[in-house]
Amino acid sequence: MNTRYSPPFALARRRRRRSSHLHLLALIQPKPTRRHVHTDLSLINVRTFNQRLSLCRQRNVEQARLLFDQMPQKDLVTHSTMINLYLKTNNLPQALSLFARLPERNVVVDSAVLDGLSKAGRLPEARQLFDRMPERNVYSWTILVSGYCRTGEVGQARELFDRMPVRNAYSWTAMVLGYARSGMLREARELFDQMPEKNVVSWTAMVRGYVECGRVGEARELFNRMGHRNLYSWNVMILGYLEEGRVGEAVELFESMPERNVVTWTSMVTGLARSGEMGKARELFGRMPKKDVAAWNAMIVVCAEEGLVNEVRELFDLMPERNVVSWNAAIGGNVRNGFREEASRLFIEMLRSPSKPNEATLTTVLVAAESTFEVTEIHGLATLLGFGSDTSFGNALVTMYSRTGDLGSARLAFEELMVKDVVSWTSIIQAYSYHGCGAFALQAFARMLRWG
Repeated sequence: MNTRYSPPFALARRRRRRSSHLHLLALIQPKPTRRHVHTDLSLINVRTFNQRLSLCRQRNVEQARLLFDQMPQKDLVTHSTMINLYLKTNNLPQALSLFARLPERNVVVDSAVLDGLSKAGRLPEARQLFDRMPERNVYSWTILVSGYCRTGEVGQARELFDRMPVRNAYSWTAMVLGYARSGMLREARELFDQMPEKNVVSWTAMVRGYVECGRVGEARELFNRMGHRNLYSWNVMILGYLEEGRVGEAVELFESMPERNVVTWTSMVTGLARSGEMGKARELFGRMPKKDVAAWNAMIVVCAEEGLVNEVRELFDLMPERNVVSWNAAIGGNVRNGFREEASRLFIEMLRSPSKPNEATLTTVLVAAESTFEVTEIHGLATLLGFGSDTSFGNALVTMYSRTGDLGSARLAFEELMVKDVVSWTSIIQAYSYHGCGAFALQAFARMLRWG
């Protein structure tokens, strides 16, 4: 019996100006300090404005910008505060726009924008800014070294590292980690051994490098030599053992830990479950002093991976709170194990819950559809929720329309994709081939080659 998915149902002028300013000030400062707001904006100096601006949180960045625009005087601190607020809220374009209009700059604001560009992967622009900076400090140099390492350009990173007039532990660590992540463990270890001062971060970076390359024996040898370890160091070593299937050594290390956090517990639970020790995983999950939603989600995922669908539902029902990941884990677990009707019921429950489907949810449910009618209904819901033109969902849509016999809709779904990737082209070529349309498949292949 086909399951149907139902989409959800969807004087005075000055006084007014002063009142507007006061309203903005009230919005972006904590309630206990509101009594300190002056009654006349002209009496508030730049320093006071800057203090007000620095109290902003992500939710009121727009009000902060309104206040910034209406400030009678601004200094470099004012501009820096606003730029940093944009950067902290992942609004790099606005930060760059404001930065370009700065009447003056210093190393602090330059470095903040440099960091934003680097983390966004815009290394050519970051390098241009760095080369134009009249003043640089160790932080500026380290930002760019880290950026190159992050994108795998370790040669560029090392060239810059060797030119640094002054280095600190973080500069060395960034370079060590860059080598390690690129699989260049010999270079990483040589640099690590040359470090004049090592801290827990640098030791952990080297341990992590060995772990990520599967060399857990050398990682453990280094771990044992560490004079001081933090929680992250322990977690890295435990995860290394678990990823290599050395569960006994992971348990031994876990039991000797001076302290644990939810990441430690969750890693151990999932590691035990994936190694076939589901009984021990359940026991350890029961021992967890605090379970956050991520821990519950992880347990649901591993139960689904082991085919324990009844436990998936039991755990899901016991969860004190759920997020979209919880729903996706439960729905996906049922789909993968062939329990299509239960997946459908969970999906309908989700539509009635505070957690709304995302692209991953819709793609999972789409794959479980058995008729063109169901595919069409899910397509309509995705369009209502704003995911209709998502590339990943669209690729699945092409495949499912084709699989349920509607090649015309498959072709239309493909043409409507705003961004096509290699999976998109492969999906439509396979759809044509599946329906015996070899000529159209060849035409699509030729289009793909021209597309590049």
